[in-house]
Amino acid sequence: MTFAGVRTWKVGQGVGVVCAAIGILLAAGSAYADVDLTVRLYDTAAVPAGDLAAAQAVSTAIFAAAGVTLTWLNCATAAPQGACAEIPEPSTVIVRVVPQESPIENALGDSMIDAASHKGTLATLFAANIRAMAARTGTRLGLLLGRAMAHEIDHVLLGSTTHSAAGLMRAHWYDDELVNEKASDWVLAADDAKVMLLAADARSHGTTPTVSDVAGSGGDASESFVTLAPPNDLTR
Repeated sequence: MTFAGVRTWKVGQGVGVVCAAIGILLAAGSAYADVDLTVRLYDTAAVPAGDLAAAQAVSTAIFAAAGVTLTWLNCATAAPQGACAEIPEPSTVIVRVVPQESPIENALGDSMIDAASHKGTLATLFAANIRAMAARTGTRLGLLLGRAMAHEIDHVLLGSTTHSAAGLMRAHWYDDELVNEKASDWVLAADDAKVMLLAADARSHGTTPTVSDVAGSGGDASESFVTLAPPNDLTR
């Protein structure tokens, strides 16, 4: 995996075009309800079972609010069995939790994006960084891990490293935001939810271009998006 730097991006015309397209589709009666996605989770960080279950519940709730149902497969890294031993379907989202710190200071996670296809391939969460931020802010580990998972899963669905100015998909997370717990900081903003729903529907059916194709944005195969969490930033 290559880490070529941090890309931050503010919502611009590309996402606006996608949202407008979604508005037309919804007005025409196209429904994107009951979109189901499978998330294959590999935990090599020995996250306590209760915290891991809480993280999955947090991510599930975030996506459910936007109309997407996540089905989780908890896969062991050694001797996988059952569905975990099968080749993942193209629609499956793969998430791994690794024990080490990110190569980029204070990064909670990253998403690998295929530049050619504009499709997300893998989300990685860095347990050491997430544990550190949770400890600094007095936040439950499962809560912060679940929010970070949801952020990175959204990048995988969009096949893009793009960010929003507010809500879960903003580029930078700060300690004081966790301490103050403003509800709108930890959900998908309305426009983000609409874009994600279209992308999730396309991925689940293996049809239509990804949202990033429509928007004209996307990642680079040699770059990894990271969610930054500057330490001890309680003043902003």
